[in-house]
Amino acid sequence: MTFLTKGAKILAMLVQLKISDELYEKYSKRNPGNPRKALEETLEACQDLEPGVPRLIVENPELRELKRLSGQILEDSKALLTYVKRTQSVSIGGVEVELSVGARQRLEALALSIAEPYDVFTKRRLQNAVDQVVGV
Repeated sequence: MTFLTKGAKILAMLVQLKISDELYEKYSKRNPGNPRKALEETLEACQDLEPGVPRLIVENPELRELKRLSGQILEDSKALLTYVKRTQSVSIGGVEVELSVGARQRLEALALSIAEPYDVFTKRRLQNAVDQVVGV
């Protein structure tokens, strides 16, 4: 390792890494003028990730589709988790009721079959169910 210093402040650290030609080629495509800069930017973006921990990285076009389906910005994994949790339950008078995967899939299929937005269809069906059970 080599430290480039200016006075007592460290400006940068040079590190040698051994990577395959195929990997270098991928970074070359991202930044043809400076593949090392592309590597640097990726390391910088991933600096807070704990090495060796399983993770799911969602990239375009899947990320665009998730954003479209959710109607949310989904800037990070916390926003995605919040959205998923919200789609798994309904709240009635402050009482959370979790919907099973089967119930959600059935609601989605029924909404699709009549070409109605999922949220509008589900709200109407759940309101009808509550009215029927309560006797209104």
